[in-house]
Amino acid sequence: MRLFLFCAIFCLATPFYTKAQGTADIVQTLEQKYNWSRAKVIQESVTINGPSEMFTRILSDKRAFDISTFSYLSSYLGKYFDKVYGTDILNSAEKTAVNTTPEQKAACAKEISKIKGKLHITLNANGYKLTDNSYELSMTTLTTIGEFLNPERGVGVALGWRPIANKVAITINTLNKTGQPLVKWSKDFSTCTIDLPIVGDTNYSSIILAGLKKGGKI
Repeated sequence: MRLFLFCAIFCLATPFYTKAQGTADIVQTLEQKYNWSRAKVIQESVTINGPSEMFTRILSDKRAFDISTFSYLSSYLGKYFDKVYGTDILNSAEKTAVNTTPEQKAACAKEISKIKGKLHITLNANGYKLTDNSYELSMTTLTTIGEFLNPERGVGVALGWRPIANKVAITINTLNKTGQPLVKWSKDFSTCTIDLPIVGDTNYSSIILAGLKKGGKI
């Protein structure tokens, strides 16, 4: 009887169990919906730390901020690495978009391996209840950084900006308060920290762009 009750409770509870989601789920979805190379660029250069609700929205949201945010970001980053570090990710990536062969993957993986440690973007959004505003500000900030690094258009790399340090780590920390974001660089310009207030409906892109410029030269 006890065994029967245990099995019954277990079977009822099982459908309510949800696997914790993370950056790996974003990478997997990019590979399924876009292509392998875009997924690998994000896997190598982006980490998202946030509540499960954030990943649910990224993976299923039908509005402007969803998995496509990371598709665009991967494209911007691929162009950035090719322009600044001389890799050939984009040409390799084009070959991995359709009918990917082991040889094509290997060629692209070789190029992507060259970017290891060159740039890493981390979003720390744990500890606060996710709201529409905090979610959109987080995604907008990631997009703003990507657009700054895009060598084809924008006010950063496209206008000649290059990082002072050979390797750069950008960390976004969400803060449960009002105010403007604060962009801080370490003395050697290898670390950039963005303290991002998530209370208040404001577009901080211009402030973040101005702060990012300070970590490089034109």
